[in-house]
Amino acid sequence: MNLKASFLYAHRIIFSHNASSRHEKRSILGAVFCIALSLIPLVTVIGVSNGMINGMVERMINLSTGDIRISVDDKDLNLSSQNDFNVLVDEFKNIKGVTSSFGEIDGVALASANSYRTGIYIRSVGKNHFSENSEFAKLFQVVEGTSSLQESRSILLSKKSAEILGVHSGDTVRVVTVKSGKKNSVTPKSYQFKITGIVSCGYQELDALWAFISIDDGFQIIPEESRSFYISLGTEHTFDFELERVRKDAVSAAEKNNLYGSYVETWKELNASQTENFNSTKTLLLLIMILIVLVAAVNISAAIIMITMERRKEIAILKCLGGTCSGITMSFIFTGMFCALAGIFTGIPLGLFACVNINSIIIALEKTVNFFGAAVSFLKTGNTSSYSAVKLLDPAYYIQVIEISIPWMQIIFTAVLTLVLSFIVSIIPSVKAGKEKPLETLRKV
Repeated sequence: MNLKASFLYAHRIIFSHNASSRHEKRSILGAVFCIALSLIPLVTVIGVSNGMINGMVERMINLSTGDIRISVDDKDLNLSSQNDFNVLVDEFKNIKGVTSSFGEIDGVALASANSYRTGIYIRSVGKNHFSENSEFAKLFQVVEGTSSLQESRSILLSKKSAEILGVHSGDTVRVVTVKSGKKNSVTPKSYQFKITGIVSCGYQELDALWAFISIDDGFQIIPEESRSFYISLGTEHTFDFELERVRKDAVSAAEKNNLYGSYVETWKELNASQTENFNSTKTLLLLIMILIVLVAAVNISAAIIMITMERRKEIAILKCLGGTCSGITMSFIFTGMFCALAGIFTGIPLGLFACVNINSIIIALEKTVNFFGAAVSFLKTGNTSSYSAVKLLDPAYYIQVIEISIPWMQIIFTAVLTLVLSFIVSIIPSVKAGKEKPLETLRKV
């Protein structure tokens, strides 16, 4: 019994139109359905988790640290204005592989308005930072107003801070900083700023306390003893090994400019704990989903056992006519692999469809959950005012709009792994089918 004959018999098993094959078809369709059903969430999880993690990492790099961040020791500096700082920042633009260089002065303060107060993290940037730094600007949404810092004493607040203070674009806010004096005394100083815009990067855990002012204003209001100077470098080598070479060149440039007390770190070093947490979570999710695929693949084994029981007489006759054990075994393995392939070609496209439309699906689920939640609240209390709407993606912890990034290599790996698992679980029942003894089977008929 050659390979072609094994394949033809497998084709007969799968596509038989006999009335007696109904149970077999149900078994085969059940195995295909289970494989497809396990792959749909697996592919969706791979695409969504990859998109969310990439979105978070992209925001941490382009909005916070840059590819390389130089933490400048102010003892090495002799600065009095933005122009002096800009001259220093421009020194790092000549490094090979560096595409951009931006300076920033940071500090902490207290913001108050409408009898509300909140701590803020002041980021003093160039007046045209949002227009000059395209990578920075594309990740921010201007919720109200504009992103301009051209006017003196203008400020951009994060969406979360604006909500806490109850302010909008065009309102004023008081910013209080504290200057240390002699004998451990502290002197608070208050400054009035006009809110020119309210911004959000869609990842509240990162930007909840951010407030942007111009570098000139930063020099004036942030006390010398509490301000931090940073230079963020954008490079062509964000995710490759050349980044370390650029970092070493940045160290040399810092020493050339007498910045001996400065720290030059890559984004990987600055965000090591977050990226490790993201990767661990992603790996754990994949492990769980692979176990689900393995459990689904067991249904193929059950289907082959059922088909073997239904076709014992047919197998016995084939053996009497010259069918070999290996040939019959291969026929049932082909049947198992067909179930796996059918499940793959059904589950992966549906998973990709769910992945691409995940934002719409989440919105629909939120509306459905909130509709029934409000209905239950109304039945219990007679009104819906006590019901708090459910957010499936809480902006305090997740990116509000998931940017889908489909990792094709992982999808291909998933398909191959499904085939391998299906092949493994098909072996034992297929071998047993091939070892059926024709004489004993025919005697019982």
